[in-house]
Amino acid sequence: MTDLFQAADLAARPAPRPVRGFAALKPSGRFERHGKAVLFVHHCAKCGSVDAPFGYLCHLGPAMDAGDARKAGIWLCADCRDVVLAEEDAA
Repeated sequence: MTDLFQAADLAARPAPRPVRGFAALKPSGRFERHGKAVLFVHHCAKCGSVDAPFGYLCHLGPAMDAGDARKAGIWLCADCRDVVLAEEDAA
């Protein structure tokens, strides 16, 4: 149970800022095996579009070495790229 002072303290705290930009996105790549080859496949981290040619915070070599596609960065389509970059500039 909270007392009167705790309730006032909680009410006086500022609301948490919404997470925006690259911090709000999760890496969107994965590795797929096709016969003897392993391909890196990615989709847009914001909208899920299949066509996402723009990579940010990418480290493909370490991702391939570790076998962890999440280390391969955040991939965005052209429309989402503009939105995320605008959010990053505003922050």
